[in-house]
Amino acid sequence: MGRQPAKGSIVLRYGLHLFRRDTTIWQVYIKLDGEKPVRKSLKTDDLNEAKELAWKAYTEATKRQIKGQPIRRVTFKRLVDDYLLSMGKKPARQYHKDTIKRHFDPYFSTKVPDFSQVSDSDIVDYMQWRRQKSVDQGRTLTDKTLNRENIVLRQIIKHAVKRGYFSKDQAPVIESLKEQPNRRPNFTREDYKTLWQTARKRIAETAKTDLQEQRRLLYDFIIFMANTGIRPSEAKQLRWRHVDFKDKLIKLDAAITKNKKPREVVGRDPAITRMRAIRRRQTAFLKPHGQSIKQSDFVFALPRSAGGSVRLERVHTFKTSFRSLLKACGFEYDEHNQRHSITSLRHTYATLRLIEGTSIDGLADNMGTSIRMIQDHYGHVTTEERRADLTKMRDKSG
Repeated sequence: MGRQPAKGSIVLRYGLHLFRRDTTIWQVYIKLDGEKPVRKSLKTDDLNEAKELAWKAYTEATKRQIKGQPIRRVTFKRLVDDYLLSMGKKPARQYHKDTIKRHFDPYFSTKVPDFSQVSDSDIVDYMQWRRQKSVDQGRTLTDKTLNRENIVLRQIIKHAVKRGYFSKDQAPVIESLKEQPNRRPNFTREDYKTLWQTARKRIAETAKTDLQEQRRLLYDFIIFMANTGIRPSEAKQLRWRHVDFKDKLIKLDAAITKNKKPREVVGRDPAITRMRAIRRRQTAFLKPHGQSIKQSDFVFALPRSAGGSVRLERVHTFKTSFRSLLKACGFEYDEHNQRHSITSLRHTYATLRLIEGTSIDGLADNMGTSIRMIQDHYGHVTTEERRADLTKMRDKSG
């Protein structure tokens, strides 16, 4: 049993010996029947200490073999590196890699030094840690997000079973959480009014021309988003060729929609008005320089001049300026403690249209989503919430 020890090795028993390789630090070689050999550094140059550590490692390896466990510890890093390698070039690989790096590795690499002995209790502890992590970051962790992440963890455990690190019966169970349709953060009618009024007011609160232009465009963007319901990712790619002022339509091509299908969006009058204002400003900026707006120019773009040349520079995100505006308004979070974002304007559009009586199927078509999504995420728009509109006195005669 075991290989023939090299010259200079110290044999403690068959399949167990000490050796040194171009260093004074002792290493141990362990070979058990039916197992691949294990070699590892004992991190000591003292012979007596090395012998003691070698026997301890041998005894532990024997006990693990009897229990049907791998004779060497399985670090989480070793496991996931092997798992990602096994995925090859699958499209989901990057998501799995990112999820492991952000969530699983910070926990399991420190809390479970030997993943071959991971237990149901370890999984419960991880879930609690993951939820607290979101709280500490000021974020809301939904069961849907946790279920999506846990798909990756299940695949890692399944891979560990295939590698023989533990049996299928010993593998911890990760149960799916029952997802409740989550209420999407939106602005109430009053908060939305405060939002755009504050955005307009802040334009005149600075003397810096560039900042004024940024705030003016943010104001336009807010009105546009709340009156079209398109996605922020679609809005930032909007070009003038997509805009039909005559029919009040935004004709999105397949290249910029989420489902890669062309879609016509009906814009409400406030959205059309803001786009006309943007176009007038862009025209006024370019005309003195002998230029005009091109169909390929982006709608949400700022005037820029440098070195005698002028251009319209696309705005890639309003995230920072929008967050600053939310702080000025005093409502970074909604009444359910969910953080507002640009997407809240899309949810506001959906909520207000439903309150006004827009049909679900018509709303789904305009927003480029499914009827099921509207029903699941905007089910809170109930008759009770329409009470103000339903009981409003249209005239004194009743």
